Amino acid sequence: MTARYTESRRDTGGIPKSPKRGEKERTMLSHIVNLVKTYEQSHGARPNVVYMNETHYGYLREELPGVRDHDNLIAILGLDIALSDEAIRPQVATVRFASENILVS
Repeated sequence: MTARYTESRRDTGGIPKSPKRGEKERTMLSHIVNLVKTYEQSHGARPNVVYMNETHYGYLREELPGVRDHDNLIAILGLDIALSDEAIRPQVATVRFASENILVS
């Protein structure tokens, strides 16, 4: 079973909240997809990196159990992943960097 991503997990003691009537289940993957769409609409360009903390990354990996390799995960997302303990919520951005991937498993 996939864990649901909610920004208020602390309120429920870490237990995923069920969506309210009429709401869709919100997963980490769908949250990132929505961030990308919003960024594209606002900036007219696709972001190339998502900043997240290790907890977010863990939720994302749980949602995609068939994806074993980090490189496959970033290929699916179309974004590099930058892990940061300071990332309270996932954020996307366009960043110029020399290497192909910021994070290598």
